[in-house]
Amino acid sequence: MLRWLMVLALAVTLSTLTFLVGQWLMPPLLLWAGAHAGFRGGADLVGAARAFGPLGIASLTATAAVAAGRAWASRAIAVESGASAARERLVFGVIPPVAWYFQPRPNEQIALRRALTTGGAALVALPGMRGVGKSQIAAAYARECIKSGFGLVAWINAESGPTADLVRLLEVLGLGPAHEDQLTHEALVHRVRSVLERHDGLQRLIVFDNVEDPEDVREYLPTTGTTKTIITSNHREFVSMPGITAIPVDTFTHQQGRSFLAAATGYPHGADADEIGREMGWLPLGLAQAAAYITHNGLTCRQYLDALAEHDLDETLMQQKGADHPGVLRATAMTLARLPQEDSSGFTNKLLVVLSIMSPDGVKRELLTGSAAQSAFGADGTAIARALRILASCSLIAIAASVSLGRAGQTGTDTATVTMHRLIARVVRHRAGQSDSTALVEARQQVHRLLAAARPPEVIVIDDWRSLPIFRTLWPHLDSCAALNSSDRNVRQLFVDLARYQWLVGDYVPARSRCELTIRAWTDWLESGADIPDRKDLREQVLAMRFNLANIVRGLGDLAGARSIDEAVLAEQRVLLGPAHPHTLLSAGGLAADLRGLGHYRQALSHDTETYATWLDQFGRSHRRTLTAQSNLAVNYRLLGDFRAARRFDAQAFQLWRAFYGPDDAMFSAANLARDVRDAGAYRQSVRLLREVHRNVASRAEGRPWRESEVLWSLAVSLRLAGDVHEAVRLLELALSGFESKLGAESHQAAACRLSLAVGWLAMGDRRATPELQALLTRYTTKLGAKHPLTLACLSNLAVAEYLFNIGEPESSAQSAAAALSEVLGPEHPHAIAACNNQAVVQATTGHEIGARRRLAEATARAQLKLGTDHPDALSCRANLLLAEKLSGRSEADRELAEVTEELGRRLGTSHPVVLKLRKNEYLCQTIDPHSY
Repeated sequence: MLRWLMVLALAVTLSTLTFLVGQWLMPPLLLWAGAHAGFRGGADLVGAARAFGPLGIASLTATAAVAAGRAWASRAIAVESGASAARERLVFGVIPPVAWYFQPRPNEQIALRRALTTGGAALVALPGMRGVGKSQIAAAYARECIKSGFGLVAWINAESGPTADLVRLLEVLGLGPAHEDQLTHEALVHRVRSVLERHDGLQRLIVFDNVEDPEDVREYLPTTGTTKTIITSNHREFVSMPGITAIPVDTFTHQQGRSFLAAATGYPHGADADEIGREMGWLPLGLAQAAAYITHNGLTCRQYLDALAEHDLDETLMQQKGADHPGVLRATAMTLARLPQEDSSGFTNKLLVVLSIMSPDGVKRELLTGSAAQSAFGADGTAIARALRILASCSLIAIAASVSLGRAGQTGTDTATVTMHRLIARVVRHRAGQSDSTALVEARQQVHRLLAAARPPEVIVIDDWRSLPIFRTLWPHLDSCAALNSSDRNVRQLFVDLARYQWLVGDYVPARSRCELTIRAWTDWLESGADIPDRKDLREQVLAMRFNLANIVRGLGDLAGARSIDEAVLAEQRVLLGPAHPHTLLSAGGLAADLRGLGHYRQALSHDTETYATWLDQFGRSHRRTLTAQSNLAVNYRLLGDFRAARRFDAQAFQLWRAFYGPDDAMFSAANLARDVRDAGAYRQSVRLLREVHRNVASRAEGRPWRESEVLWSLAVSLRLAGDVHEAVRLLELALSGFESKLGAESHQAAACRLSLAVGWLAMGDRRATPELQALLTRYTTKLGAKHPLTLACLSNLAVAEYLFNIGEPESSAQSAAAALSEVLGPEHPHAIAACNNQAVVQATTGHEIGARRRLAEATARAQLKLGTDHPDALSCRANLLLAEKLSGRSEADRELAEVTEELGRRLGTSHPVVLKLRKNEYLCQTIDPHSY
């Protein structure tokens, strides 16, 4: 407590001093506070804060002081508690608990250990029919690995495909989510393999449990490294797959079955026990059902056999997929028939039916016992807990501790998971449908009520990465319980939430399919004439889903298609919801993004200015959506070449994000500010800030996974402009790989990063730049049009490549780019100035010296007016002009050129490529990097 009081005192003292003694005396203290808060880019924010006077510096100083104090206090507490761990051990997934009276399977377990104790990667498959105990054998080995100190033990539930669990595993490992769609499938494979095939001395085990199709996991299986892999499956195809050691798992031997029954029931071996074994086919799942029934009801083996003989088995159940053994089905059905005697209220049986229609991957126990479940089920926590105990004692469910987000030796953030064997779930659903035509309907309604009650309130948005654990608890149950046409708005809203999340993480292809399916289903429902109590709510959600679809379509590169959707949605929302409704404002922001992508920057600015003003008026300056709208305004100004206005909006947004939501949420706002700093010509300052942003972003796996690539891209551009060309190219290649893997090779982010990479190659003198720029020019012309700013930027860069490598027609390319950029963006836009400079350089070396000097004079004047006389680009234009005049014989030009060269050396460094070129009397071309829209 004393430490935290000291922190508050520090914040108040620094803020007061700042306001009283002046904003110019406090930056050193601010830098100290920022450094102790773990944010080393503080120096780069001082200038931004000064724009708001003493109050601005005071606000930022207080924020940094609190952060510094918090960091100091936390470090002190950590030291006192000895909380410093070396290499942590991660246990991921829900490992099945030890089965009731688990029987060792020495033949299979010895063979498994032998196959996995090789020095390198080892792949073992455990094929066998349902219920033979494959997962138990794998789980026993996994627990051995945990005790042995394996660095990673991962349990992947793969029955419906391994993608979902693998994505979460990557998140926990800090590698960010990857995706299952066609565009990003290779990325997921690459990222998983990169973990499993490491040669770092760390022991790893990964288990793919309940694999339905060998092709689902084939690409993820490591072929090098030291990872041990176990696959459990009902299919025998693994026996013949090359590189995999197959250890078939059969039913219990007679001796194992007898031992299990004797241990579980307390009865000695005998003819009746043997007959039970034969009835169950010595299948462990069936024997567990029989033993649980015997012990729970106090029967002898003979009494159980008599009861079993009297129990009829529905023939239609035998025909269902997975109904592997009639004895097991009969035993399960008999256990179900006994439940009313265990709980005369019928609640246990109802809960069982509910569980049978929830996700087969399991349900978090806290979801089943919390206040939402109590409200949905009409039962208190005690009754729910009792019902779960009854079901577990009858071997109808299993309750396993989950450490899917925790470290070995810790509990993690998840609680236990309740699972039901697939075969049991089939029997439960079949019997519920046969005995009571409304039972399944009522169970679905209860699940819908549960999901609705558990969904976070509207104030918690899916954009906030801290909300993801809550939503991920609910999303898996949407499809299994037929929630699409739920009458509850909150249940349907989970589909809207999921669509937005998939867009945020770049999971475009499956997101589009889900969006279109949902829109079609809800629209058909509205048009069916059915009595819908909340028809307006459903219409609102259809529009919200179409808004998400527009975002996804934009992400897939169809900007015109996205604009068409957004315009229609916005018009309908203004009528249905009003112009100031949050959904209407979100759609207005989406339409502005479409316009930016299409190159209509001024039109987008007009939309965003109005949208920001409404957010500000209706929700206040600190609301998340208001701050996002403010950042969008900055994007517009940046695209229009007004870095000063962009910097002003971004600096204020950064302060507000940091003050109201903390440094983590402010990271991407800081990245935006770093772009503005770069556009202002402060390249090294931009590099320092972006390095810090990247360090923070890379350590966080939540949120938009591709944003790390975006930060890397921006950092690389700043590095290249600062003169670190080779490091820039290396980072651009990494960023491009990230964009292609996370968003697809055809995404606009990947294309823009390729353009920056081509510019990096140009700076290195790498001839790969020319064909890449030609390919990009074709792409942009086809997709965006010949007059789009990105197309023209690419053309200007191609002119530079043709000039430097003495190929093509650089004069024609440069002239076309300069004229078109001046027409589209205006002659004062930095990109138009750069193109004008390049045209003049080409002219100066092709016999048009007079025209070149005139254009260089124009470019210099515009650059000095737009950028400032000391901006590196303005100085470069002036250096080119002086070099042209020097070569034409003007006597004073040589001295003036030396002065400009010296000034560039002071700003960029004496070894900067620009300075070195000038010293060799070489003209300076200016390449154009695209901005994000």
